Amino acid sequence: MIAVSVGIRWNSFKSRLSSILKKRTMNEAKLDEIKMKTNILSAFVAQKADNISDEVEEAAEETIERAREEL
Repeated sequence: MIAVSVGIRWNSFKSRLSSILKKRTMNEAKLDEIKMKTNILSAFVAQKADNISDEVEEAAEETIERAREEL
């Protein structure tokens, strides 16, 4: 659920940045800065999503194991 929420917010933010970059109403240096920051944020979000996915998977495995022990 958290990963989905983060993903939705990131996609919305990324869409806004893409819109800014497509309009090209800013000077070239500012556009380059936005592109660079977008790339960095994309990498960060991808890494965070992987980490969250791993944590959820581990929690699910632990829950299954505990349920089996109780049976």
